[in-house]
This record gives sequence, structure tokens and C-alpha cells, in this order.
Amino acid sequence: MDRALYWFDMALRAMPDADYALVQAAALGNAGAPALGVRHLDGYGNLAKTVTPAFDMTGVHRWLLRHYGYYDREIADLRSRLARDAEANPSGLSR
Repeated sequence: MDRALYWFDMALRAMPDADYALVQAAALGNAGAPALGVRHLDGYGNLAKTVTPAFDMTGVHRWLLRHYGYYDREIADLRSRLARDAEANPSGLSR
């Protein structure tokens, strides 16, 4: 599982994207490693501060979602669920 986290983190570094971060963190949680999903979202949180929005239609759409707090709410909700799952099963696959 650590290898999956590594590759997910590398993909986000290459192209930081909240949608990818959410999908990848959920995949880690579904695979039985919710603590790694939390780490992945935390890593994205640090990257997100450095993202410069693109001014094409996709970039404007993402900017609007960020501006109105959609990504913040979705990331907080998923992080909370993953953290709760990690606490409930501390002997899971994650380290």
C-alpha cells in the first residue's frame, strides 16, 4: 500500500488536482488503508497552496469550485471518514 501512496503522491505533484486527490484517497480507503488516504489528502492540502489557476474553461470551473468551498467541504468530509475508519481499525494495512 505504501507504494500506491507513493505513486498517487507523485501524480499529484506532477499535476495537483483536487478531484484526483479525492478519488485516490477514497481508493486507498476502499483498499483497506484509510490512514494512507488521510496522508494523501494532507499532502494535497500542502500542494494546493501552490496551485496557480489556469484561465481556460476547466480552470475557471475549478476556481469556482474552490472559491465556493466545494473542494474544502469534500476533502474535509472524506478526510473525516477516512480518519474515523483508521481509528476503528488501527491494525489495517496502513502504517
